[in-house]
Amino acid sequence: MKSQIEWDRMIGQKLYKPSKVKDHSWEKVHIAQKRFNDSEFWKDKSAFEELKKCFANAPDDMVLTPPVYFDHGDRVVFWSKFFCNNFF
Repeated sequence: MKSQIEWDRMIGQKLYKPSKVKDHSWEKVHIAQKRFNDSEFWKDKSAFEELKKCFANAPDDMVLTPPVYFDHGDRVVFWSKFFCNNFF
């Protein structure tokens, strides 16, 4: 059961607790991003392909390099030729 208060805060673009929304997208994307962030992504694309399944739209030509962090993947949309490299 999702928390209506946290859902309303999220949709209203206010500070919210992602794990309290309880719509299962948070758990799904966090499992997939952990696997991707810990992977040897340059050798094995399987973790990246699983992460892409969490998103509303993830084209074949998109590129992400770990680490990546998402609250709810099913509300994330990427377009063609998207590239993100996140080195701190």
